[in-house]
Amino acid sequence: MHSFVKNPVTHVTELSPQTLKPLHQTQFGPWRLLPMVSFAFDYWWGNGSVAAYHVTNNVIHALCWLACLWMLWVLLSTPRLVPADRDKRFFGALSVATLWALHPVQTSAVTYVVQRMATLQALFFMAAVAAFIQGRLGVYASRAKAAFWWSLAVLFSLGAFLSKENAAMLPVILGLIEVTFFRPRWWAELPRRFGESLKKPRIVLLVILAGVVGFWVVSSLLDSFSKGYEIRHFTMKERLLTEARVVMRYFFTVLVPDPRALSLEHDVEVSRSLFDPPATVLSLAAIAGLLSASLWTITRWPLISFGLLWFFLNLAIESSVVPLELIFDHRMYLPSVGLILAAFEAVRRVFSKAAGRWTIHEREKIAWSAVAVLSAVLCLMTFVRNEDWETAVNINADAVRKAPNHPRAHANLASALIRAGRYAEAVEAAQKAVEVGRDHFEEHFVAATNLVIGRLYLDGEEKALEEAERLLGTAPKAPDATALPNFLTILATLQTRAERYREAYGSVQKALDVLAKFPRLRSDAPMVYAAMNRLVQAVAEKNEDIDGDGSPDPGELQPTEWIVRKLHDLGDWEGAKRFADTVPASPVAQEVRRVMALAEERNRFQSAQWGYRNYLWKPKGLADVAAGAAYGLHRWHGFAGIEKLGLKLLHVAELRRPDNADVPLLKGWYAFEAGRAQEAVALARQAVALAPQSAKAWIALGFFEQRVGNVERSLAAFQQTLELYPGYPKRQVLQQLMTELHTQLAAQSAEKESAQQANVTATFHARR
Repeated sequence: MHSFVKNPVTHVTELSPQTLKPLHQTQFGPWRLLPMVSFAFDYWWGNGSVAAYHVTNNVIHALCWLACLWMLWVLLSTPRLVPADRDKRFFGALSVATLWALHPVQTSAVTYVVQRMATLQALFFMAAVAAFIQGRLGVYASRAKAAFWWSLAVLFSLGAFLSKENAAMLPVILGLIEVTFFRPRWWAELPRRFGESLKKPRIVLLVILAGVVGFWVVSSLLDSFSKGYEIRHFTMKERLLTEARVVMRYFFTVLVPDPRALSLEHDVEVSRSLFDPPATVLSLAAIAGLLSASLWTITRWPLISFGLLWFFLNLAIESSVVPLELIFDHRMYLPSVGLILAAFEAVRRVFSKAAGRWTIHEREKIAWSAVAVLSAVLCLMTFVRNEDWETAVNINADAVRKAPNHPRAHANLASALIRAGRYAEAVEAAQKAVEVGRDHFEEHFVAATNLVIGRLYLDGEEKALEEAERLLGTAPKAPDATALPNFLTILATLQTRAERYREAYGSVQKALDVLAKFPRLRSDAPMVYAAMNRLVQAVAEKNEDIDGDGSPDPGELQPTEWIVRKLHDLGDWEGAKRFADTVPASPVAQEVRRVMALAEERNRFQSAQWGYRNYLWKPKGLADVAAGAAYGLHRWHGFAGIEKLGLKLLHVAELRRPDNADVPLLKGWYAFEAGRAQEAVALARQAVALAPQSAKAWIALGFFEQRVGNVERSLAAFQQTLELYPGYPKRQVLQQLMTELHTQLAAQSAEKESAQQANVTATFHARR
C-alpha cells in the first residue's frame, strides 16, 4: 500500500477527536482530510487489514455509480433535454452511469487504495452537481425545496474540496450547466451583451480590475508552480506540450477500452517543442478542434458538447502547468463520465436516424441489448485488468512489461519481490532500476535499498555494506529523496554492526538532514531514531567519539540523555521530545525541555509577526491598508510604475505610523529588487533599530549585506535571525547559505593573508 496509508497518523485504534485531529497535519493539510479520515476508519474497523481498505474503495465506487446516475437523471430532466417519456431518461442515465462504472479504465482509481482521494472527490463532485441541478429544477415550484437542494450542494462541494484539489473545477462546471441547460440563449446573446457591456464605464472598470486581479493570481500561481519543477525532468513548457499528447491518449483510452493500454506506470517521451515529437502539434490541433466544435455546437447538440467540455475541464488542473508527474490512469476517473456521455449521445443520435423504419418497441429492445452486451464486455475487460492487480508482484511486473524504461516500475517490482522473499529476482529488478535511472526521473534509493536488502539475504552483511556504500557514491546529483532516510538507516545499521561507528553516525545525521529538508518524510523518523539508539547503545561501553567533537560519546551521560541533547542540537526537537519522554526525571531531559519551551515561545511570536498577512487580512487603519497594498504591489516589482506607486503608499503608512519597522523594511525590499543594494542595507538597519527583536528584519539585512559584499555582517545578521526564530521553516536552507558564506569568508581571509604576505616579501626584497 501507499505511504499515505502506511502513515502512522492514520493508524488509530479508537475513533475520537484526539486521534482524528492529527489527520489534517499531513503534507496536504486540510485539502485531503476526508480521505485521511477514511483511511483511519479502515484501520480502526479492519485492524490494519488490507481487505478493509479495498472494501471501502469498492463501496465508494458503488456510491459514485449512484451519484453519477442521479446526476445524469436530473441533467436529462432539464428543460432542454426532457425526452418524450420517463423511461428514455432512465435508460440514458442508467446506461451511461453503468458503462462508466464498469469501464476498465476505472480499475486504477478503485483498486489502488490511495486513489480513494480521486474517487471520494468524484463522489462529492457529482453529488454536488446533481443537488445543484435538482435545486435549479425546483426553484420555480418551491423556493424552500430549492434552498434545501442548494444547501446540500454546498455541503457536497465542501466534501469535494476536502477530498482533492481538483474540486476547484466545480464552480466552472456549475456555470457551464447553468448557461447550457437553463439559459441556452446566453451563448447566442454573448457577443451582443459583451459589446453592450463595453459601452458602460463601470463595467469596463470592473473588467479591467478583474483582469488585473486575475493576472496577479495567475502570475503568483505560475511563480509558485515553477519551484516544483526543480525536482522534475521536464520544464513547465515541456509539461504543457507533453500533456497535449497525454490528454489525447486518455481520450482514446476511454473511447477504445483495452486493458493492455492501462498500466501503473507509463513511458512518456517528453515533448521538447511543437514538432518534437510531431504528435505534439497534432494533439494540440485535435484538442483545439474538439473544444472549438464543442463551443460551436453547444446550442445544437448540448449533451455532446457538455460531455466533451466536462472531459477537458476536469483534466485541466492535472494536465496543465501544475508540476505533477505526466500521466496516471486514475486521472481519467471523473473526466471519463463526460466523454462516455458524449459518445453515448452521439451513438444514440446516429442510431435514431438509422433505425427510422423500426418500431419503438424494436428500438428499445435493440438499445437495451446493445447496452447489456457492451456492459458485459466492459465487465470482462475490467475483470481481466483486475487480475493484474492480484498481487503486488503481478501489478508491478505488468508495469515493467508496459514501461520497460521507467525506473520506478523496476524499483517498485524490486520492492514487491523483496516482500515476497524472492531476493535474487529483486536484486535483478533493482539493478535494472539503477541502470535506467537519471536525474529527477528515477527511484535510485528505492532500488538501492532493495538491492542492499537482497544482497544482505543472499551474500551477508559485508557484501551488503559494500553494495550500499557503492550505491551511495554513485547516486545521481539530483536523486529522489523519498526512500533516502530508509536507505541511510539500513546503511547506518550495517556500519554499526561492522563497528564503523563514526561512519554510522554520519549516515544517521544525513538521514536527519533529509527529514528536516523534506517534512513529508517525517513518518520515517521513528526508523531513523531507532538506528541512532542502536548506535549509541553499541558505543556506550566503548566511549568512542562518534560525532567528531573530540570527546568520547556518550561520556558521562546515559545513552538516551546523549541522544536527547544531540537531537536538540541538530534541531530535531520532535525526536528530542520523544526520547526525553522516556527519561522524564533526567536533569538533561528537563533542561532540554525548558530550552525548547522558550524557543517555541519565540517561534510563536516571530511566526505571528512574519510576512505581511496581518496588513492584508486584519488591517487596523489606513496605515495598515497602505502597507498591505504596497506589499501586494511588491509582487509585481518587474513592472514599470509599480515601484513608485508602492513607495507612495509606504510614505502614507510612514506618516501614519512612523514607528512601524515594516515600512522601512518593505522600502528596503523595493530598493533591493531595483538593484539599489546600499540603500536597501540602510533601510534594513533602520528597521532593525526600530524593532531589534524582528527576525524578518534581521534576515532581510543579511540578504542585503550579502548583496553588497559584506559577508561577515551578513553572517552576523543571519545568526541573529536563527537565535530570534529557532524554528524558522527554512532554517536548513539558511544554514546551508551560511555554510557557503563561511567558506567564502575563509577564502577571502586566505586571499587577504596571501596578499599581505606577498607585500611583506616585496618590501623585504626592496629594502635589501
